[in-house]
Amino acid sequence: MTGHVAFVASVRPMGGSSRSLLSLLEHLPAGLERTMIGPGRGAMHREITERGLGDREIVLDRNGIGVVLRAVAAARGLRHHRPVDAIHANGTADLLLALPSALAARAPVVVWVHDEAVKRWARRLRRLISALPIEIRWVAVSPSSIAMLVDAGLATADDIELIPNPIDPVSVAAQPAESATGRRIAFLGNATARKGFALLPRILEQLSDLDVRLAIHCRPSDDDAPAIAAAWADLEAHGQNVEVVGRVPMPRDALSGADVVLVPSRSESFGRVVAEAQLNGIPVVASDLAPFRWLIDAGVDGVLFPVDRPLAAADGIRRALSDEMRRSAATSGPRSASRFRPESVAEQMVALYRLRRDGRPAVTGTSPHTSSPSAPTRRRLVTSVCGSDPREMCTGPRCPFLGDASTLSHPARRVHRSRRSAHEVGADGGTDPRADPPTDLARLVEARRAEHIGPRR
Repeated sequence: MTGHVAFVASVRPMGGSSRSLLSLLEHLPAGLERTMIGPGRGAMHREITERGLGDREIVLDRNGIGVVLRAVAAARGLRHHRPVDAIHANGTADLLLALPSALAARAPVVVWVHDEAVKRWARRLRRLISALPIEIRWVAVSPSSIAMLVDAGLATADDIELIPNPIDPVSVAAQPAESATGRRIAFLGNATARKGFALLPRILEQLSDLDVRLAIHCRPSDDDAPAIAAAWADLEAHGQNVEVVGRVPMPRDALSGADVVLVPSRSESFGRVVAEAQLNGIPVVASDLAPFRWLIDAGVDGVLFPVDRPLAAADGIRRALSDEMRRSAATSGPRSASRFRPESVAEQMVALYRLRRDGRPAVTGTSPHTSSPSAPTRRRLVTSVCGSDPREMCTGPRCPFLGDASTLSHPARRVHRSRRSAHEVGADGGTDPRADPPTDLARLVEARRAEHIGPRR
């Protein structure tokens, strides 16, 4: 299989969405050319470079508008090097780079949404998305992510594909717990309020009668919020019952020897840690969030407790440490995690990229907000064969590109340019084969300028 996909990933640290993208890149078919667009430093960049997961790299180290301009210039260059089948945005945050890049590359955008919440500025993109001549294919990692996108007004439920995060056994399969005395509770999240880190001291206090050790896979930072810094201080008072391991290279290193995985998060979009623990047959004690309810068979391979309730979390850990729960999790967990095979996830994503097979450019349509069957053609910014004045709109019913202009919303209307008149279209409504849709950003800006203040002199 051949094709070319540009991946926009602006996140520098190594989080769940970054690990999902790495797993996807590893399992894409041979022959698919991968161009990476993102910052030239950070854990994500280092992993991509060391593993050789990208065929080409476009570094975006500037800030503000400079990043956008660099992405646009890079996308235009890619189009001349080899046509791009799709722009992959690894979350709504990457749309700011993916949208202008897609305009320049004349390619659709596939948005793989890992966000736990849609930011306010992303909600404001709704009008822009509906106005731009770009086809956007939305992908969510969980049913709660679908509901989030619908609530934000970015798409309808029918427009969103459900493709979960890939869980790769090669990087996740861990060594089982060996200690017959003492139990190891693993916390794999960041030291943040969203991950429920401040709850750890109070949970551990409720387990003082048990021989347990809390393994924390992060470290204190000078940038920690006051509540997080206070939690670190309280954990130090527990002495040998707390082990600060810090970050480890692979998830299997963090899960090795764990009897229970504790996930007291306040918000999540999917819950990779939960699925990774399930693959290893380790019971999970997690907050009662919608994504976790989708993953965990409560009472079988894990326990759910109310958010921000340390006493309930401690009771859940006691249940998870029982022999009955450990046996059921060892059987049910791997079966549940089999839904997230990376090969299956990669196959579904490739289907959304719609790689070209005949060397012709991929056809871009419009956003999911378009309801008319013929709208994908009408919403494109085109070089018209209808008008001679760049400031005039096409209102002719026989325009082969726009059809009846009265059916178009204002954002969909476009300025038309041509050296030919409407009388040269012909009775059959044929189009000029030389007309090349100017969908790159520079010509779009020029068209908008001509619409409002007239052509350049």
